[in-house]
Amino acid sequence: MQKKSTQRLYTVAEVAKMLGISPAKTYALMILGEVKSTLFQGHRWVAEEWLQEYLQAVAEKSIGEVGIFPPEGLGNGDWQ
Repeated sequence: MQKKSTQRLYTVAEVAKMLGISPAKTYALMILGEVKSTLFQGHRWVAEEWLQEYLQAVAEKSIGEVGIFPPEGLGNGDWQ
């Protein structure tokens, strides 16, 4: 017996609103493959899991880009 999926699917407009970006930017993220989506009956849909994966990737990228060094010109401990 197959398990029924109850995962939520979001429209482009819903994803755009959640991310605080335009639908055009949302489509661009989908076309670039940054946000997984599927085409069904002429509409793009994003599974909740795929949106979470995108948000996790963005968070990890942001954390990786944060430097641990003091601002330029400040010595050891002066910036704390």
